[in-house]
Amino acid sequence: MLKHIFFAICIVSIFSCKSSPQASQADPIYYKVDTDDAADASIDSMIKPYTKQLEAEMNVVLATLEEQLVKSKPHNPLGNFMADAMYYRAMSIRRVKPVDFAVMNHGGIRVPSLEKGDITVGHIYELMPFDNQVVELVLNREQIQAVFDHMASKGGWPVSSGTSYSIKDGKATDIIIRKKPLEDREYVMVISDYLANGGDGMEFLEDIKNSPSPGMQLLRDVIIDHVKNIGMSGSIKADQTPRVIESK
Repeated sequence: MLKHIFFAICIVSIFSCKSSPQASQADPIYYKVDTDDAADASIDSMIKPYTKQLEAEMNVVLATLEEQLVKSKPHNPLGNFMADAMYYRAMSIRRVKPVDFAVMNHGGIRVPSLEKGDITVGHIYELMPFDNQVVELVLNREQIQAVFDHMASKGGWPVSSGTSYSIKDGKATDIIIRKKPLEDREYVMVISDYLANGGDGMEFLEDIKNSPSPGMQLLRDVIIDHVKNIGMSGSIKADQTPRVIESK
């Protein structure tokens, strides 16, 4: 593990160097990695200050979770929590056109659950290790239906509070957005840039212009801020209301 951290530090150092724009074209230098104890001790000594600082940052407690949040289908309390983080952050920013809902893909959730108890920065990095940006898309009714049909075909993806849908024969029905049935109008959807650029089977979004969500940062940082803000006023109680229902 320590060797991996050392290599990560080396890689970050290389790519953060701005003085040599052609550095990526240089011939690679290879180093033999073995189990030599002396070499390991030397590396341990070199990276010790960095690992201590990293551990301190990752162990910062953001809030306390009252009950376990689980990743599951079709009802996904953990994913709903992440979608809410995007939605509420976007809603808090003054804008001409309000945000309608947020979507989180099931595969982007990288842990099976968040356990009851203290939530640390490290837990959020495990939950969302990717540097995904938060973006917005303006979609018409037909495009919204396509998004929900795709989520339904995947067995159900998480959506933000006030939004819900049913799955019947692999299609989305009874779509509710902001507590109202789907209407013939434009909607503002908050989503990760990975999905907006066609990831996880959403190629049909590639040609739709997306823009960075105002005041937003990395999705991981949005979740960290969301957890921290809740923690300042109390503990986190999960919303267990099903937002995706599989019709028989």
